Amino acid sequence: MAVLYDFQTPQGVSPLHAFFLRYLVWSRLFFGLIPCLGLAVFFLLADRLLAQRPHISTGESSEQLWISSNPLPDGRQMLMVMDPKIRTLAVYHVDPVEGVLTLRSTRDLTWDLLVPEFNAREPLPGDLKKMLETPVEKGLRP
Repeated sequence: MAVLYDFQTPQGVSPLHAFFLRYLVWSRLFFGLIPCLGLAVFFLLADRLLAQRPHISTGESSEQLWISSNPLPDGRQMLMVMDPKIRTLAVYHVDPVEGVLTLRSTRDLTWDLLVPEFNAREPLPGDLKKMLETPVEKGLRP
């Protein structure tokens, strides 16, 4: 067994005094060295420990509503509001004269975004992809 400190009782010291001297040495070791080592380990591992915290929402742009306003021919405004977190779009008409806001439509866009082609006109997206993937001979494309 390794001995951290070999304490020799000085000559002429009572056994009770020697016990307190040993206690003083071990208490300095326990209350001094061990907390310092603990702090050193904490500072070395602090970035890993802090990275395990749960994510707290900061309200960054990816979690905010997307809003677009476009004028309509009759003077009203079409207001589109999208919530990217739940992928829902709402369309409103705003009448500036009467100050009326009318909900015209809402839609969950989750499934819409998974459809590769719908109501598309020539050239279809698949045709464009094939055209771009085919090798080009010199002089055939501008």
